[in-house]
Amino acid sequence: MSSLPSSSSSSSTTRGADLVRSLPVATAGTIGLCCSVYVSQLVLDVPVRLFTMNPRRILYLHEYYRMVSSCFFHGSLMHIAMNMMSTAAISTLMERRLGTLAYILTVLWAVLLTSSLYVALAYVSHTLFWSDGLLNSHAVGFSGIMFHLLVLECNLVPAATRSIFGLVQVPSYAYPLAMLVVMQVILPNISFCGHLCGIVTGMLQLYGVLDVVCLVADESHLQTMEQWRILRPITSKENYVPVRINNSSNNTSDLRRDPKTLWRSTQRTCHLAWTFAWNILETCQVAIFGRGRRVNANIYFPAATTRSRGEDHSSNSIQLLQQSAEEESSSSNNNWSPPPRQQSQLL
Repeated sequence: MSSLPSSSSSSSTTRGADLVRSLPVATAGTIGLCCSVYVSQLVLDVPVRLFTMNPRRILYLHEYYRMVSSCFFHGSLMHIAMNMMSTAAISTLMERRLGTLAYILTVLWAVLLTSSLYVALAYVSHTLFWSDGLLNSHAVGFSGIMFHLLVLECNLVPAATRSIFGLVQVPSYAYPLAMLVVMQVILPNISFCGHLCGIVTGMLQLYGVLDVVCLVADESHLQTMEQWRILRPITSKENYVPVRINNSSNNTSDLRRDPKTLWRSTQRTCHLAWTFAWNILETCQVAIFGRGRRVNANIYFPAATTRSRGEDHSSNSIQLLQQSAEEESSSSNNNWSPPPRQQSQLL
């Protein structure tokens, strides 16, 4: 009986070791970095607020390191466990499909772009709408980068639909947005803006909008980089995934989309959003001010009509009675004569 726990623990340890060994080198490095940072937080008792994403301190105190450190710090054990399990699943697929170097460049650019967009949104919210909520907020975690990678993974894997917790099927291209909404409902304390920034930057990379200035280089350049001596500690690893130019399903050309398609989709989305907002405003106007007599002329209410007809009939009866009373009084006035004069008697 006493040998069962040891055998089960040894088997679970073996499965865990096999899982770690099966991870590509960059994915394992990302998970190891985040876990090492979290252990350092616990051992050294580091105040997490010194490394969070805080747009006010970035803009006004120039603490730019927060744009990078906030992506690798986590707030709790549950937080890092959920993020690292998602990283092991999504990043493994992306690295094996794109190659290790392309995955590393994608993650690095995602860190910078997601953080920059977060700070920009906070500044715009403060400047245009006088809202300091986002400007003073503190956010940490790798989940913004995960949403960036999730957008790429959903558009690269040939699956028509995705399941949300086994309950609802949604199109693959809409899966990141659906997960954003569902997670916000289940966990309202998570950073909605941080996840949304990851989705936006992932879409920009997917459609090649930012290829002019940054993001993943072409396959020939990546193959040249693989020969660099400085990268040999990475390229010599057993789980390193090289770039394969001849295999179109495993190179960065899958990330290329027509930017015009994104522009057309954006126009269509803005049109639908404007139509929806206009309908909401019209509904509120009708609820508050009514539709007006001219617009309501075709509306028929039987009960109200019957009541109004009854009121009209009673008013007509009253008018007839008043008219008859006036006629009687006028006729009595015409036939009136003074009473006979009585003689006074003297006593």
